[in-house]
Amino acid sequence: MTKKAAKLSDMVSSFGEDTLHCPACDGFYLHQGRTEVFNRGEDANEGTHVIIDGDKVQMDRDLTGNPSGRRHGLTIYFTCENCPADVRMHIYQHKGNTFVGMEYQDGAA
Repeated sequence: MTKKAAKLSDMVSSFGEDTLHCPACDGFYLHQGRTEVFNRGEDANEGTHVIIDGDKVQMDRDLTGNPSGRRHGLTIYFTCENCPADVRMHIYQHKGNTFVGMEYQDGAA
């Protein structure tokens, strides 16, 4: 996966909100898919992991994939109308800061 900073613009929105761009092609037609929520105490080995995918909800204690090495994290999976990349946005906390990052893997054209 290639990491990239999240890019926002108000180029398309007529509602005053910013639009999220695809980190692979810079397009702005991203569709949200699966969402993963990781919740744990600081540096805890266990926590709560919730996966929401369509109308299915799964919960376990597996923190594998948590974007934060120490605290809470959130991953939202996207598909792009303009390219076949596998796109993910991560929001996570580390040492009192909240980070937002994107990553993608090129898909088959």
